[in-house]
Amino acid sequence: MGNEANTLERLRNFDILGVFVDGVPIGAFMFSGNEFHAAILPEFRSKWMNKKFIKIMLDEKTKRGGLFTTITIASDKVHKSVVHFCNRYQIEVKYVR
Repeated sequence: MGNEANTLERLRNFDILGVFVDGVPIGAFMFSGNEFHAAILPEFRSKWMNKKFIKIMLDEKTKRGGLFTTITIASDKVHKSVVHFCNRYQIEVKYVR
């Protein structure tokens, strides 16, 4: 519960942009200054990224003067996916222990 409370408190400082497919919420993009995170419901992973969302990311990157995300412990699949996405769109990845 402590981690959830800390997470919710930290998210108060983020701009949150919902991700929808056919009007159904499937996740969110979260921005705080140049820091960026994406949260996608498991059943929609690998199915949500399209040109519309790439444009949103590139627009935010331009508007914010660049973006970065942080990664801690993650499964190999998530780690690989995050690094691939960030490398493709020149988003910096910072590793946090």
